[in-house]
Amino acid sequence: MLMIFQLYGLLRVTEIATLLMKGEENRPLR
Repeated sequence: MLMIFQLYGLLRVTEIATLLMKGEENRPLR
């Protein structure tokens, strides 16, 4: 169970990181 949660969390973190990078590239922060 713990391994599943850890893998899910890792995937979410990587997804959020990629989204943040894409957002910064598309439109810079104020």
